[in-house]
Amino acid sequence: MASVIAVVLSFVYVSLFWSFAPIPSPLYPAVDIYWPANIIMSCLWITGAVGAGSAIQTITSTIAIASVIALATEFLKLPFSLIGFLLGVSSPISTSMTSLIGAVFGILIRRIKGETWYMENKSSIGAGLLLGSSLAIIIGVAIAMIFRGIRSLPY
Repeated sequence: MASVIAVVLSFVYVSLFWSFAPIPSPLYPAVDIYWPANIIMSCLWITGAVGAGSAIQTITSTIAIASVIALATEFLKLPFSLIGFLLGVSSPISTSMTSLIGAVFGILIRRIKGETWYMENKSSIGAGLLLGSSLAIIIGVAIAMIFRGIRSLPY
């Protein structure tokens, strides 16, 4: 039920934003930057232009490389996460840095407050951080839209 409500509200929000100005437009400059890059990356993955060789060769070589790295880090007792590394390399810098800073803060809070306190309160901490950043983004976007709306008035 929550998914249905989320989809309906997303249509409401998009139609509300679209009523202010067409998308893309000077009111929404990020669309001109990110949509072409996302389309190019999607087309590269869909057409298979990213990989070299056949699909079977790509899959088997990927499994082999990942297995060697996983076994080497396990055997050498290195604190290395292949999935974390791949996510960090393939994500934008802002996403990777946010994840890194969050992990460091999680470790620090765990050491200061204790493991049991952290395990009991980590969901509340995460929800509070998401709520606070969402409110900051909403306020910033609202202020930007108000200023751009004032500047675009004919008088």
